Amino acid sequence: MTHDLPAKVTDQRAQIDSLEQMLMQREVEREAYLGSDSNNAYSKQMLEKQSAELVNLRQKTEEYSSREQRCEKAWTDLIKENEFNCQ
Repeated sequence: MTHDLPAKVTDQRAQIDSLEQMLMQREVEREAYLGSDSNNAYSKQMLEKQSAELVNLRQKTEEYSSREQRCEKAWTDLIKENEFNCQ
């Protein structure tokens, strides 16, 4: 199981990168809507939906970053423990 940690960290880093890209794309779209002159109900609804998605993506990004940090720490601790046991 310990050999899976680097793969998990790599996978989570890829997920974080993907979420960050989605977040940037949504922010660009949001700015485009804010900059447009149309103030119809559809534009407002889309903006509210995207704002909710942005909040969700930010939360997921923070969650994955936290998980990545925990995995990296666990992996480092395992390496140190293994080195100590091998001495």
